[in-house]
Amino acid sequence: MFGVADACKGPMDVVDGENDLPFCQSNCLVPEDKAAAVKAALYPNARESSMSFVAKGTGHGLNLHYVAGEAYQQIFEFLRANGI
Repeated sequence: MFGVADACKGPMDVVDGENDLPFCQSNCLVPEDKAAAVKAALYPNARESSMSFVAKGTGHGLNLHYVAGEAYQQIFEFLRANGI
């Protein structure tokens, strides 16, 4: 990370696997939902329509996991909600 991106004013979506070691130190939900915390911490001016999603039971290789479809559904929901 290189600091706060306060110039970012568009919508953002953070999608992580629950046990993502590189991004969440192996647990994205303890002590808080780290995916949801990214907006306030790094993108304070991002649109309120920003979203986050933690895919249960998977790690950094989310695209290869059985729950990848759930993550893709959330990503498409984010895109539709923001007219993208």
